[in-house]
Amino acid sequence: MTTNQPPGPKRLKKKRDAAVTGSPRQETQHYASEKPVAASVVHNSIWKHYDKLFALQFGSGDYFTVAEKSAINPEESPVIIVKRIAGNDRIKTIQKIQHERFVRAQEFFTAENAYFVAFEFMPLSIAELMGHPLMNELRLASILGQVSGVALLMTPTDGMQVIDGLAYLKRKSMQHGQLTCSNILVDSIGNVKLWGQEHCQVSSDMKADIKALGTITMELIQGYAKTDGNIGLDKPERWA
Repeated sequence: MTTNQPPGPKRLKKKRDAAVTGSPRQETQHYASEKPVAASVVHNSIWKHYDKLFALQFGSGDYFTVAEKSAINPEESPVIIVKRIAGNDRIKTIQKIQHERFVRAQEFFTAENAYFVAFEFMPLSIAELMGHPLMNELRLASILGQVSGVALLMTPTDGMQVIDGLAYLKRKSMQHGQLTCSNILVDSIGNVKLWGQEHCQVSSDMKADIKALGTITMELIQGYAKTDGNIGLDKPERWA
């Protein structure tokens, strides 16, 4: 004997979004953040929009003003780093470089022939990590990546944060040219980003940046670079 039972509720099939198809690795290689975002220059003093908080120094370099937006928006971080830029050409260079491995330029200001950029706040540089006793192979690889020639710059892998940023420049036929520990910043959760993008120039030659990576690696591992210009460690047995 059969009984007529009401049909159960229909299960709705979730429509697959075409924008998220493909493997995660393939999505990573699209670099959505590479698309330039047009940011206009505000013709007004930056200090009419931000209030100074304190001065911050990265490594042994210059001091930069940390400021807070006067009209705070709860949906975005109000704290930024202010950097004075020499000329409109360098402002345009910063505007062209849009990638997640570069410190994000949030706003541009000009007044009385002076140019200022409000960058996202990053509390320290890797210069503060030079020679740290807790620096090991895993942490070093997370910051820089295992560099093995120019070919690696073409296909960065996960966790290779500095290499990822340099690979982006290579795809744009550019070089950083001013790569130092003081120009590589770290946020509060460990994300590493390149700074000083106003110095980037059109060039297909990556030799200067690769050499700079060697120097930075020495400084991170042992706290200093060789004075003779050669790349190497004074106590390599620690990393054997």
